[in-house]
Amino acid sequence: MNTDKGSSKLRHRFQMMARNLWSPRSLWFSLHFLICVHLCSSVAQTAFAGTVTTLDGRSFEGEVKFDTRTALGVVQKNGVGVRVELDKLLRATFEPVSSKSTEASRSHEILLARGIVTADGTAIAVENFLKVDKQTVRVTKSDTVGGGEATLRADRVARIVLAPLPDELLVAAPAGKSGVILDGGDFAEGELVNVDNGKVKLNSILFGPQSFECGTRALAVILRPARRPDESARLVMTLADGSVLAGDAITTERGRASIDDSSFGAVSAPIKDVIEIRAGGERLVPLETVKGVASAAAAGPVPLFGLTPAHAVAVRAGSPIAIDLDGKYESFIARVGVPLAIAPARPARVVLLVDGVERFRSEPLTSVDDPVPVAVSLKGTKKLELRVDEGGPAVVLADPVLVTVAAQ
Repeated sequence: MNTDKGSSKLRHRFQMMARNLWSPRSLWFSLHFLICVHLCSSVAQTAFAGTVTTLDGRSFEGEVKFDTRTALGVVQKNGVGVRVELDKLLRATFEPVSSKSTEASRSHEILLARGIVTADGTAIAVENFLKVDKQTVRVTKSDTVGGGEATLRADRVARIVLAPLPDELLVAAPAGKSGVILDGGDFAEGELVNVDNGKVKLNSILFGPQSFECGTRALAVILRPARRPDESARLVMTLADGSVLAGDAITTERGRASIDDSSFGAVSAPIKDVIEIRAGGERLVPLETVKGVASAAAAGPVPLFGLTPAHAVAVRAGSPIAIDLDGKYESFIARVGVPLAIAPARPARVVLLVDGVERFRSEPLTSVDDPVPVAVSLKGTKKLELRVDEGGPAVVLADPVLVTVAAQ
């Protein structure tokens, strides 16, 4: 009898709980909770320690976050906040504030471990190569860029990366030749047959059919030259896994950054994996293409401390570089450093003068110092002069560009 009463009370309690669970009040609270979770996840920001440089030559260093879907917010070290729209951005480099290591924070240190680089210069990290032959390259994309398969015609692929490929090995490969870069830096010239069962198969005019183990003996397959991804795209986004994506706009939402890449279509990645965003397009004029500078441009790679720039211009003591601006440019942007090949015995100071007025003077630099960013406004000016103080070693301008005045 007591047992029946206990069971009856227990059933009554469960019935009341069920009614309460589906009552309007409970449903309202549940809906309110879910909406709050959704909104928080939609606007959640990821903070970075980094530097933001604008097209007009301003530079801000501090804590950076994606402020809106199309803008960055910077809280500078002095506590002053600044908002930079992505269409005004020249370069933003950053690392997560929570990161304990700076090893992966600089885009120039990021090597694509396995992936494909297109003729347009964009790149994507891959998990597996599903099919690689003369006609088709089909891969499984890395989880960072959303996974899934991607297929490209082989004539749109510049190189197939099978293992981390140092810049010096890529630059040393013979220009205009197809073949395989081998460990140790040797180059096996020939025509790609396929990549299958962990081996690259090649047809060589000199040696006939050849085969190399992927990732150990064979580091990369070179098919054709690759352009710079910023030649035509307005924005380029580099990820921690070595992916380099280019498009006309980047948007952020729910902790992910999205870009519509010309080769890979719409791609999104976690904001925490974005290492750099930089501008591209016709407004950026490489300094080495400007009249009077070509003779100072480096013929090959010039490694600096922690950086091997794609383009470099050398400035030597006693040989200043003078550039006629004619009011056509809005800013000058570069990083300056001393080549690693120079012993750190004497420091150098690089000086920038605009219309005869000193606008930048670096701290003393040696080959064991990090390259220093330079951003100088040139609006309405006529002449830029770059020089190194007497007695100092040569200084390299890493990836220097002039930004043209925006069309009205």
